Amino acid sequence: MEALPALSTLYGTSPEAFRQVTESLTSLCIADDDGELLGVLGLRLPTHCGSEVMGGALPGENRHCVAVALLQNALKREPHLVAYGEEEFFPENALQAAGFSVISAHTKMTGPLPTGQIELPAGYRLVPLDEVQEIHDRLLAQEAYLDQPGHTVATLDAVVPNAYGSDDRLGFLAYAAGGPPVGVVRVWLEDGELSLGNPGVHHAHRGTGLRQSLLLAACAAARQRGATRLVVQSWGETEADRRADQELGLQLETSVPIYGTRR
Repeated sequence: MEALPALSTLYGTSPEAFRQVTESLTSLCIADDDGELLGVLGLRLPTHCGSEVMGGALPGENRHCVAVALLQNALKREPHLVAYGEEEFFPENALQAAGFSVISAHTKMTGPLPTGQIELPAGYRLVPLDEVQEIHDRLLAQEAYLDQPGHTVATLDAVVPNAYGSDDRLGFLAYAAGGPPVGVVRVWLEDGELSLGNPGVHHAHRGTGLRQSLLLAACAAARQRGATRLVVQSWGETEADRRADQELGLQLETSVPIYGTRR
């Protein structure tokens, strides 16, 4: 079985929906029994945390063994892997059996749109994304996520203006004084609800308050366009980041563990 139909079968969607993802995979392994699909595993381009695992094992009496075998085979190709602990794909007991351990989480936090004052730390400036036409700056800003588990390598398609339906009027890049971009927040607005991925800040600039400045700047811009609620999807953030969001009135709605093999 080819990669595209195998992944679409596993995720219960059309092959076309996974075409772009499949084309970005660096390797692929399919497990079958006389043509019957048992599972599939693909690896995405590696970040500083390792290569993200896509796919999983289909339900069946040998599902655990299939999942472990797929993971162990992938580890022979790439020793540093990242995977979500999701029962329908790679169950946590299979990840643990293959040598993975929890390194972070994917969380969803929701609540009323925060109204806090933006306190931009000295030495930085925020520029609306719709004023940034330089693709190099957009790509450089996205590199802030490369050491956070769950994020993937950004492609050109992912950083073009209003990529994937995002609203560049409400997103921002953060620049260090006289220097390159060191942070980014991208957002989506629909029916009064502002959705965003966790603001990305390059490692050397974390702990400065820049993350919250990016988040609150997006909220302020969205409020002017009718937003009243906020949804923050986060990957690889710290407990301190989550506490900061809770202080803004957000509540944890879901949390999925992220496993990895890098200690």
